Amino acid sequence: MILLVWLGVLAMLLALGLAILARRTIWGLRLRPANPSCTPSSELIILAARLVRGANMEVVPLLADWQARGVLAVERVGPDLNAEPRAAASPGPEWRFTVRDASGLGEVELSLLAAFVPSAPSTGATYLLRRDDVDARDRIWDAVRLAVGRQRASFGVMPRVAIPAAIGLIALAALGGVAALVGSVASGAGSTSIAFAFLGAFAMIVVVSISCRGGRRPTDGERDYRQGIRDLEAWVRETTEPNPALGGWAMLWNLPGVWATEAPEEVQRIRGRDRSFLRGDFARGIPEPAAL
Repeated sequence: MILLVWLGVLAMLLALGLAILARRTIWGLRLRPANPSCTPSSELIILAARLVRGANMEVVPLLADWQARGVLAVERVGPDLNAEPRAAASPGPEWRFTVRDASGLGEVELSLLAAFVPSAPSTGATYLLRRDDVDARDRIWDAVRLAVGRQRASFGVMPRVAIPAAIGLIALAALGGVAALVGSVASGAGSTSIAFAFLGAFAMIVVVSISCRGGRRPTDGERDYRQGIRDLEAWVRETTEPNPALGGWAMLWNLPGVWATEAPEEVQRIRGRDRSFLRGDFARGIPEPAAL
């Protein structure tokens, strides 16, 4: 029965190795090493903000990008105050949004802008986001989630590839797990067999995680978009001559290096203010981006 344990563990480790190989090849992005470039993607910044900073961290780069492009003015109103979770009041000041020029925005960005300023895209339209304005913050986050989904969809349907391979890897890992468990019990559950069974179980969990997230290949458009983010990050981090028009993109990485002092003042003003645009009862549970 010890042999059965070994065979089960080997099956799970084999499934793990094949899953990692598949994730790095047929299911992976296969991006090239970064080649510093100061040319941002022509696509929206909102998906990049989700990919780089994560969920609930997209608004600050979006607002910074709009300010750098002259689309929207963002002004602080009043003093910084602590969050009030019971009242869902957000930390920081209140914020006034004023539309400058929305003439160059596409459909997705216009829908986002209308979440911040309901009377947009009229030039001069304004909206005061109060600290306890939960409805407006829910409206903004709903618009952000929808925009991220629409931008992903704009790259086209990601083709499913090697679905049988994903199913086979999970089946192989599961079979190995069952074999290792049965062998461990039948052999008296010695310390060695138990250790290998736990090792195999861990491998099976990883295989299932990789396989469930795999089985699909990014489109060429999405791959180019992500490669552009990687190339731009390399330039943002090493440049000594920041371009003010790229302040929003630099905010993806929290204005690193010289950007912290050379970015436009209106962009610097909202650096690290992610929690100010969340509901107060959610803000405390979401970490700020690390200072760079």
